[in-house]
Amino acid sequence: MSTYPKEGDHEDVYDSGCSPANVCELVRMSVHKDYRGKRLGQRLCQQVDQWAIANGMKRIALSTLMVMEPARALYRSMGYRLRKETEIPLNDVLGEGTWDRVTVAHFIKEVSAAVKISDHS
Repeated sequence: MSTYPKEGDHEDVYDSGCSPANVCELVRMSVHKDYRGKRLGQRLCQQVDQWAIANGMKRIALSTLMVMEPARALYRSMGYRLRKETEIPLNDVLGEGTWDRVTVAHFIKEVSAAVKISDHS
């Protein structure tokens, strides 16, 4: 089940008959640095695909930081598409300061795409 609110700037997550009940969200996936490069991220994504299919999900949503290029490349290779980018207003969150720019990339994937990728792995 997705934690994205149905209204506001997440409306595109729920178009085409989608709702918080049939959109799942991948949150905080990480592979320990000692195990990277062994296709574990791909295998974890495939497990999410299989879970989504088995549980009647229509769409998978996730967010990651723009600086996480390897993660973004993995998600693109697994059929996720970038739906938008959001800059975090750190001055509003942390107070005035000289903060680095933090931008979040929001991705979605149709579960039908998950079926195609899972079938060919």
